[in-house]
Amino acid sequence: MPRPSQLVDHTAWNAAGKLAQLAINVVALALIARIVGPQAYGVVALSWVFIGLTDILLVASPTETLVQRGSVRDGHLNASFVLPLSLALLAWAALAAGAAPAAALLNGGAELEEILPWRGASIVLAALLVVPTARLMREGAFRALAAAESIAAVAASIAGVALALAGAGIWSLVVMEIVRGVVHAALAFAAARWRPGWRFGPGDVSDLAGYNLNTWASYGLAYLEQQLPRIIIGRMLDTEAVGLFALAQRLFTEATRVLTLPVYQVLVAGVARVRTNRRALRGITAGALRATTLVAAPLFIGLAACAQVLVPLFFGAGWVAAIPVAEALLLLGPRHAVGALQAAVLRGGGHADLHLLLAAFGVSLTLLLVGIAAPLGVGVVGLAMLARGYLVWPIVAPMVRSASGLSLRAQALAGMVPMLAALAMGAVVWLLLPLAARAWSPVVALAAAVALGAAIYIAMLRLLSPALFGQLAGILRAIARRDRDALRDIFDGSRAP
Repeated sequence: MPRPSQLVDHTAWNAAGKLAQLAINVVALALIARIVGPQAYGVVALSWVFIGLTDILLVASPTETLVQRGSVRDGHLNASFVLPLSLALLAWAALAAGAAPAAALLNGGAELEEILPWRGASIVLAALLVVPTARLMREGAFRALAAAESIAAVAASIAGVALALAGAGIWSLVVMEIVRGVVHAALAFAAARWRPGWRFGPGDVSDLAGYNLNTWASYGLAYLEQQLPRIIIGRMLDTEAVGLFALAQRLFTEATRVLTLPVYQVLVAGVARVRTNRRALRGITAGALRATTLVAAPLFIGLAACAQVLVPLFFGAGWVAAIPVAEALLLLGPRHAVGALQAAVLRGGGHADLHLLLAAFGVSLTLLLVGIAAPLGVGVVGLAMLARGYLVWPIVAPMVRSASGLSLRAQALAGMVPMLAALAMGAVVWLLLPLAARAWSPVVALAAAVALGAAIYIAMLRLLSPALFGQLAGILRAIARRDRDALRDIFDGSRAP
């Protein structure tokens, strides 16, 4: 049975890889976005409506099914390799053949029609990752996963930036994703030390089908919800507006990858191992809620407060209109991080049906709110997404209580202090940063804002919760001394607030 400290070790490696990718991707994105502009970026963003959906159905679902199972045999692995790869090849062919009507459906124009056949290559490359990724996650080899993803990000960024500087325009973004997929697949196969086989039977497929069907539906709906704003903006406004929204959404996604995805990947595996032990499950859920909010609240609220200077500094004056969207989506970050944790508890505990209901509700709410907001501009769409995120909590919290035994009060209180401290920090930084940017250079102003924000957040934690402040101080001391034993003791609960 995994202890919290073991989950922390896995999450740390996973988060370190995502942090490296964040730095790499943001630098590459800043360079390429300045060159290609919002319109081209919006066209590529629309292509993800098709590419990402097939990735969810053919990659994410089978991967999680293999991770969640108590035992896996060769037939399961072979079926999870052959079937997704076969379907991915068919999806690529269908996308290439139907590029014209697909582009017309999304109002993407001739450029979208031209790039869709090439974007389809990413579907096949992603399908190759199912079994290697699942094997590495089951073995707790998150260091190897992080290394493969980080190296792939470096290779993709080099290719994308080089092509953008050479004048390739929109194709720099297309080739960048293909390079990422090739390198990632090659490294994952090498790390997993697995070679595909072709023998499997109907029993192997049926063993996986039940969980997969719920996962397909849940992930498909969640992805549709993510893409709905782009689709609606594209239909009601234009591709430039899509580009502005997509850039803000990409910043939000890259930031969430540092924390949300590592927590989800590690926690869903950990919950799957302890789901029959109600006390252990409740303890892991409560501890993860505290730790996630402790980090996510200052990270996202601080980024939201700094977006007014960060966006024009990194991406240029042509992207200033993306600032309100970025601020709204980044404010959604703490809720998104907690939502990923809640999903991990539901799915790791075998309650994929509850996650499916939640996904259906989320899609309906997004469609309603974004449909109302889109005619008013992309900034209002950002506010609609922010409202949608927090309106879902009263629906999902009782599901988590049912799955883990953690009460609604405990769930609400677990992250309240970090949120209050982060909101106070964010308000001060948001008000003072424009004044600092007028007096100093943007880089100096941002550095001062980060230092001030950190001081305010720590002071507020100490004022509101000395116990939580003590835990944070202990974590920072252990990290500074590289004392892994002390860090494990803290997360095993001996010093939990």
